[in-house]
Amino acid sequence: MDSGLRTGGMSKDAPYDFSHVTMVYAALCTLITLGDDLSRLDKQGTVAGIVALQCPDEPGLFQAGLFCPERDMRFVFSAVASCYILDSLSSLDTEAIVGFIGRSLTHDGGFAQLPGLEAHAGATYCALASLACLNRLESFLPASSRARERLVKWLLSLQDKGFHGRPHKPDDTCYTYWVCASLKLLGCEKFVDQDRLLQFVSSAWDECVGGIRKIPDPSYPSDPLHTFLCLSGLACLKPSESATSDLSLEDLRATLHESVAGAIGDDDKQDSEERVELFRSLLANVMHQIHPELNVTEPTFRRIQELHRKWRGIDATKRES
Repeated sequence: MDSGLRTGGMSKDAPYDFSHVTMVYAALCTLITLGDDLSRLDKQGTVAGIVALQCPDEPGLFQAGLFCPERDMRFVFSAVASCYILDSLSSLDTEAIVGFIGRSLTHDGGFAQLPGLEAHAGATYCALASLACLNRLESFLPASSRARERLVKWLLSLQDKGFHGRPHKPDDTCYTYWVCASLKLLGCEKFVDQDRLLQFVSSAWDECVGGIRKIPDPSYPSDPLHTFLCLSGLACLKPSESATSDLSLEDLRATLHESVAGAIGDDDKQDSEERVELFRSLLANVMHQIHPELNVTEPTFRRIQELHRKWRGIDATKRES
């Protein structure tokens, strides 16, 4: 497993394709979700590559890659989350990052991609998740503060049936995650109108090929990105005390096929209600809770914590010797 900026990451098929910090974050999450222990990863080189992406002219901001000039809140989160996973937050300038996030706070309570731009749900999630990973969320937005209350109201205002990223924009299933995860980080996910959200999500379900569309329009194909973010967002609404069944993949497929067959009929209203109940059942009985700082399931987050304990034990042994 080659990694770091020089070789471009995980593929030997493209040795001159330089890495992208969001792909680093996605690769780390994927590997740990699949049970990898990251022992083949050049951890030190990966962290050094991330640190090199800090923008010298805007403290706390990161660009996407050495040869990718994009720079905004997305890449701040990708850098912070990656370093969190690698137990290397000490390599980052925490105060500079928190300062940049503060400069990106807008008058309506949300966060922008860059200082001076309008608030955006995706940027808001990236800001809040970064603060949470840095253990600075509560000090930045204290409970019962006006700033926190304003932010929660702004996030809730983004729901029509589903959620949209900015005021007066159409609903889009991917914002199920950006908004619900933000509210979960703030402890306010219970205020989401879950019934309306499930109606929107179920109407965007592609019953023929599976997956979830961007919007409830058959002309839009379902895709992995909207499916993943939509389901992750719904999982943010799962109560902490809820149990998750150990339903096998084969059993889940059989359940979905049976539900699809039952949902195709002449009564559109009944079909709609059955689709809503299907998603309600998936949320209650199948989905794991999501750890919103990283968008990984709780079992995956526990594996990250186990890796941290292992690495710290190794480091302590080296110091003693």
